[in-house]
Amino acid sequence: PRTSASRWVSTTEQRTAHKDLIGFPAMALSLLANNSSRAVSIRGHFDVNVSRRSVIVQGRRRKSRDARRRQQTEVVELELVQNQDSVNPEAAAQVGSPMENLEPVASPPGFEGRLSSLKNAPSKGNKDKSAPRAAAVPSELPTVEREQVLGACFNTSLALGTGGIIGRQFSNFASTRGWFGGSIASWSEAIPFPTQVDPAHLGLAVVTAGAVSAARVLLLGQWDEFKAATDASNRQVLTRLTEATDLVQVSLFPAAGEELLFRGLLLPAVGMNIVGVLVSGCVFGALHIPGGRNPAFGVWASIVGCMYAVLAVYTKDLSTPIVAHTLANLASAAYWRSTELEK
Repeated sequence: PRTSASRWVSTTEQRTAHKDLIGFPAMALSLLANNSSRAVSIRGHFDVNVSRRSVIVQGRRRKSRDARRRQQTEVVELELVQNQDSVNPEAAAQVGSPMENLEPVASPPGFEGRLSSLKNAPSKGNKDKSAPRAAAVPSELPTVEREQVLGACFNTSLALGTGGIIGRQFSNFASTRGWFGGSIASWSEAIPFPTQVDPAHLGLAVVTAGAVSAARVLLLGQWDEFKAATDASNRQVLTRLTEATDLVQVSLFPAAGEELLFRGLLLPAVGMNIVGVLVSGCVFGALHIPGGRNPAFGVWASIVGCMYAVLAVYTKDLSTPIVAHTLANLASAAYWRSTELEK
């Protein structure tokens, strides 16, 4: 039995209620699926909008920053113009430039000459084909100290002189013992070293040295390549010499060593004639090309070597070319120091 409030549900109504109970969860699931897909699309659209907005904001910030910089630059330029307009010309003239109060600094030796040569040198793109070829200036030689100059001068002269003395002594033994079929004569007898000074030979030595010195001075003003080589060599050797006896040492030692080898050994070995004069002079000049010099200096040294050889052949006295060579070296060093070192 049922109460009056309850009612009987027919079979049709029960089925309908059962269908509604089954369809509600399906409808709920479909709603949830639609809402989730809509949320995903909304979120993607929001992300795109945010990225676009950040790009726009960054561009606006960059434009405003550039505008502020331009404005600051214009302000600084305006202040500079105003400051220049406010300067009193008379007061500026009275104050003067701060560079005028600086003391001049002395230029190093040879700086002005090198500076003028660099200014006058033609550029690579503006070469004048009609202009004469520039002198071949040797590169700067390394700087050496006084002790190095004197030591190298003494050691080299000692080696050359020793070679000449040994060769002359060998010729004495060979000639006295008949070596090589007696074809070698005594070179010491051909050009002996005298035990006393001959005034006539001394006078010839002075005249020869004077002629060599005068020719050197003349060529220094006419021959650029020769002057360049002379300046480079003398600048390396003579710049550091400070004592009064330094010039005597660098003049006497090389002259004695070179004359013992070239005029005391090579000249009589080749022959006391024109062939020996030319051979000894040319070998003497060729050995003067290295050491920062050039072929122009070698030609000059060859001519001078031939003059000393002629003097040795004429006097038969080895001391005569040694004295002439020493005086010529001394005059050359003194002249260069008095004219070029001060520059």
